[in-house]
Amino acid sequence: MKIQPFQVIGSLLLAAVIGLTGVATVSSGHAPAAQPSDASKQESLPALVEASFQKLLEVEPSLKTWKIMGMHKSPMSISGDIRGVWTITLQETGNATDRGKRFAEMQFDSTTGILLHYHGGPFPAAKLASRQKDYYQRRGQELMNQILGSENAKLFKTVSDQSIETGDTNGFTRELSGITFKAEKEQIELSIDSDGRLEQYHRVRLPTQKK
Repeated sequence: MKIQPFQVIGSLLLAAVIGLTGVATVSSGHAPAAQPSDASKQESLPALVEASFQKLLEVEPSLKTWKIMGMHKSPMSISGDIRGVWTITLQETGNATDRGKRFAEMQFDSTTGILLHYHGGPFPAAKLASRQKDYYQRRGQELMNQILGSENAKLFKTVSDQSIETGDTNGFTRELSGITFKAEKEQIELSIDSDGRLEQYHRVRLPTQKK
């Protein structure tokens, strides 16, 4: 899996009911995301989505203090899967003009609540410049257990094509490891820095194999 320098993206934090007005919704990349429909503004965040978000607070506790920038429901995931999803974005200060402040974006399946995508940044320079592959493998498994639960994580097996690359990310030279986990019908890709921080999580359905 090729690790690319990450862009500053949208941001996210949990809310029980969507009712955001006058707040810009930001998505990954540079273009604003579609604004929530009138229906989604009145719809409560599903309990399963809320539970998945709470798990991620254990992975990245700093999100607890961030400000909501936008939340909306849509019929398609960031990877192009046709499934109902909730996208939640947040930012460190809640002011979109505060350049250099951290952003994050998450996307959840609206029915099952499973996390489909997480992307965060920009991150400060890592405390440790480099790690061995075995560290990243252990840390990747820890993150899978935290996000999925240990029993569900057992369904995913590590693929050997993990990589370690160093690149300039938001002004800092950072080492990032990409690890791919596969189950029978799904694949999860993680990007982890040398401090063990999750920078990206992406879960997709695998193409159906022709018999």
